[in-house]
Amino acid sequence: MTGITNEDNESPRLYVFGSDYNWKVAIESFDLSNSYGGKELADISVGFGPAIPFATSLLNEYPNMVIGLIPCEKGSSSIYYWRRNLNETTLYGSCLKRVRKASEMGDIAGILFFQGETDA
Repeated sequence: MTGITNEDNESPRLYVFGSDYNWKVAIESFDLSNSYGGKELADISVGFGPAIPFATSLLNEYPNMVIGLIPCEKGSSSIYYWRRNLNETTLYGSCLKRVRKASEMGDIAGILFFQGETDA
């Protein structure tokens, strides 16, 4: 993957597509500020999620695999806000924008969508 930096050398096989649209070594609780099309959608309460453990499990199973995560999460968002809307200031539209940009550097092989309990 071009554009990847490995400054921390945490895991040369697991990367995250940052809010600056560059690849970086993935570490738990990566910063997603302004990832969603602008400050109005920024998630300042980023915590922990299933992405890193899921990717780590895949890496343990497939030792030659390299994984790039493209986070598009928004904490405490209702599924309602993920409805189809191609505008880049929506959660759906900004996610598609990030995926398209990241796919210039590799193939998209799957999607992990985790909906929390906001709608419970």
